[in-house]
Amino acid sequence: QGIPLGGMTMISGRTTSGKLTLGYKALTKAQQHHAGDTVALIDLFHSSDPDYLKRCGMDLKRLVIVRPPHDANVPELLVDLARTGELRAILVDHLGGLLANGRMARRLHSSLGSLGHALRAKQCSVLLIGEPEPPWQRWPATRWLTSRSWPIQQQAALCIEMQRERWLRADGALSGYRARACVTRSRWRFDRPCAMVEIEFNGAVRARATW
Repeated sequence: QGIPLGGMTMISGRTTSGKLTLGYKALTKAQQHHAGDTVALIDLFHSSDPDYLKRCGMDLKRLVIVRPPHDANVPELLVDLARTGELRAILVDHLGGLLANGRMARRLHSSLGSLGHALRAKQCSVLLIGEPEPPWQRWPATRWLTSRSWPIQQQAALCIEMQRERWLRADGALSGYRARACVTRSRWRFDRPCAMVEIEFNGAVRARATW
């Protein structure tokens, strides 16, 4: 039923699973449902494509793209952006860029309390794009030993894992792909519902209003 305001959402998946497209569409919906609101994209690897953002429905005039230098304190920047009260949603692309550096990972873990308070106070959402954990890191007994993302998952209000199911073809050519979005953690329910998402290569990134 949507991306929660006032909390963190983690969207993980392999390459071409649709995780980043889902994040972009969430930013688009934040702009559409809250007229006049601005959203932000923290582009750690300077890889975002404004053309693709626009084809996802984004209003670029109400999008702040932040490309911090390599040595920037990104967790502190994230908290500061949330505290402004001027942003409805912030997407971080991607979480691996923060967790790869041990010192940056520790800074992120120590800032989770401040970030959560700022998000609740300003009714802002943070979306973290990440990679799925390997199977041996998914057991609760060992996860805290092996995964730097475990504290973040514990603080997240919602965790979604994307898996590409199959390619779609039309007239003998690739026309898109179908992915499965599964909830792996939620503050509001204990089951793990899944939904199918189809991404079409047709010049625009289309999605049903119910997604």
